Amino acid sequence: MLAIAGNYSHILFPATASGKNVAPRVAAKLDVAQISDITKVDSADTFERPIYAGNAIATVQSADAKKVITVRTTGFDAAADTGGSAAIETVAAQADSGKSSFMGSEIAKSDRPELTAAKIIVSGGRALGSSEKFNEVMTPLADKLGAAMGASRAAVDAGYAPNDWQVGQTGKIVAPQLYIACGHLGRHPAPGGHEGLQGDRGDQQGPRGADLQRGRLWAGGGPVCGRAGTGQRRCDARATQKASLAVPFFVFSHPQPF
Repeated sequence: MLAIAGNYSHILFPATASGKNVAPRVAAKLDVAQISDITKVDSADTFERPIYAGNAIATVQSADAKKVITVRTTGFDAAADTGGSAAIETVAAQADSGKSSFMGSEIAKSDRPELTAAKIIVSGGRALGSSEKFNEVMTPLADKLGAAMGASRAAVDAGYAPNDWQVGQTGKIVAPQLYIACGHLGRHPAPGGHEGLQGDRGDQQGPRGADLQRGRLWAGGGPVCGRAGTGQRRCDARATQKASLAVPFFVFSHPQPF
């Protein structure tokens, strides 16, 4: 990467585990400031990126001659199969420096859609109570919808679901057309992990429209929780855990894919 960096003004990496591992090293070697997790390109030197767990968008401008950038891929539309004028060049690999070696990889395999690219996601939370209940509730729903399965950090920490299912600021960034969550307590789990989700547009004209537009979540005639901020309402976690059927259930949908 460093050997060919001199030929380019912009060096981009996906904001994945691999990209986040390599990009900072490249930026440090080039002595430039990395621009992280961009979701929009305003100009050749100006970009937008989420901050404060996705509750605000920062516009950042770089004066560096070379820009090392990680891109939140779910923040951009898929490129068209045809058209465009960018050239694809084949670059010869550099000789091994001998400083590291590849030992192997352990990749989780699943017949379900990849979580970060799924159009439909069903996500379970800690209020489901156990890994058995998690699988009993979430697996048939995911099978019926052909959805990817996700989980809150609390559910993962409790051992209900594997680490690679975690959705949110400290997990995977997702941008589905439909997101269904069951058993999430308190505020909505890590809004920084969800790209542009909002209440179904058809419901926003009703009495709860304003709340849906603000991102409030509803279940069974009353709010499960509101977004973080002054006057936030929280559900009663203890009552939810005691009642076997009182599982908070809410749906986010978006009219268009990302």
